[in-house]
Amino acid sequence: MSEYTQQEAYILGCLYGRGSIEEEPDGFKLILRFPHISYDPIGEAIIKALLRKKDGLTAEEMRQLPEIKRRGVENLGFKLNKLRKWHPPRVEVYNPLLVREGKIWKIYDEDLADEYLHWQEKYLKREYAWRGYVVETIQNVSSFMASNIRSYFETGAFGHTVHVVECKIQPIAMKYLRDNYGLDVGDIYMHYSLSDSRTIFERYNKDLKEWLIRGLADTIATIDRYIHSNMPFYRVQFSVINKNTRLPVDICLLLQKHIGVPVYYIGWASIEEREDADEEYTKRGGRDHLVKIWVVNFERKFDLPLFMHEQKDTEFQEALNVSKNSLKQNPKLENLLTPCPRKTTRTKKYIEFCIKCGCKQIKNKQLSIFDVL
Repeated sequence: MSEYTQQEAYILGCLYGRGSIEEEPDGFKLILRFPHISYDPIGEAIIKALLRKKDGLTAEEMRQLPEIKRRGVENLGFKLNKLRKWHPPRVEVYNPLLVREGKIWKIYDEDLADEYLHWQEKYLKREYAWRGYVVETIQNVSSFMASNIRSYFETGAFGHTVHVVECKIQPIAMKYLRDNYGLDVGDIYMHYSLSDSRTIFERYNKDLKEWLIRGLADTIATIDRYIHSNMPFYRVQFSVINKNTRLPVDICLLLQKHIGVPVYYIGWASIEEREDADEEYTKRGGRDHLVKIWVVNFERKFDLPLFMHEQKDTEFQEALNVSKNSLKQNPKLENLLTPCPRKTTRTKKYIEFCIKCGCKQIKNKQLSIFDVL
């Protein structure tokens, strides 16, 4: 790879988001993980079983279904309650999909159940199309970088499904990743950040930086609804694993300083080994850290699309249209769109914690944390 490419930047973003590198006897293996947006094989198995079993099933009996047992799903409570309230996208329904009688779960509305299965079939086709896009992108990076590409679905104990794409990479490709990005064997998303080398911040142009952000978006970004004066306003939030406190700061730096997209703020979660984490800014417990950006700020400063995943991009466009309409009705929402640290985030504890996690934007402005109180 003599020049950095859009495909390379995108794959790097996926790596930083939820990627790993494993060493093998004959080389190395690259692993990328993408959460499923809509297709739900566990929910699909439950609905099909309940349509066959009119008298209903207990959660324990559902755990014995071949599809669920094979995937090792243990806790179905969250899944069943989500299925109970399911409705087709942007369509209001008056009946629940499921009903619970004691420990027994049954189909309440068979027409709605058929509609659910119809949508799952549609979502699965989109996931297969998405898998093809990822595989093609890896292949286009370079012939020496990837071979023996394999993709499969992986389901966690709570029924969350992840699309995994893995491929072999040769020692020369591993050397390239080490030399250019400072990456090595291990879970990249757990231990590495964008500033581990100078490549991304100093050698990438704006176009490549945006492609890296797209890789991050497809792996760790979701759409978050915010209500202000009873008007829906939407944000994109990048969810960074709890132990990695440097990546949220680097994402903020890349977006604000290098691309020009204002960050609303970083929602820091509590960090066990960080006693200096102030309780006011770590209410979320030991979950992920969230880098929050208003969707309208992406439209103004980012060369859309943000998401290459079709389902995520559709959700983004819908959120953008609603947010723009709210902004027209209430121009005061514009006050939320300024960069971090804004007046409401310019508190000593918040800024101190960002600096301790590596924030350079405040230091570069020569802004004293005491000047903003």
